[in-house]
Amino acid sequence: KMLGSGGVPTAEPPVKLTEEQRTELQAQKKALRLSLLSNTMQCWSKQGDLTKVVQTAQEVLKMDPAHPKALFRLSQTYVTQHEHERCREILERWRAVEPDSAELRGVEAKLRQDIAAHASKEKQMFGKIFRKDSAPEGSE
Repeated sequence: KMLGSGGVPTAEPPVKLTEEQRTELQAQKKALRLSLLSNTMQCWSKQGDLTKVVQTAQEVLKMDPAHPKALFRLSQTYVTQHEHERCREILERWRAVEPDSAELRGVEAKLRQDIAAHASKEKQMFGKIFRKDSAPEGSE
């Protein structure tokens, strides 16, 4: 810091950066922001705030559409919320980025299990409805 009259600090003169230095600083800023948001996403996930996980993941994906951690968290969240079509869309995007990811295969397996469980519940629910409707009159 520069000292002015009376020993009071004054503003430092602006630093002139080259275009290359500016570009490098912007890249570093973006990397730090992505890291911060990625960690924030994980915190929301651990706290069970799925709405904030989705919002944060979408913010990350606006900055980096192929961000693996954001794709992972978003797909996990969509499975938990039974948003099967949205999950499939995210898994496709993720597969294009990391086709050999073990985490990707894990989420795909969870999605298949969730779809099967959902179908089983629907079958039971509709089975009960149709059994009631098809019961002979006076048998209830």
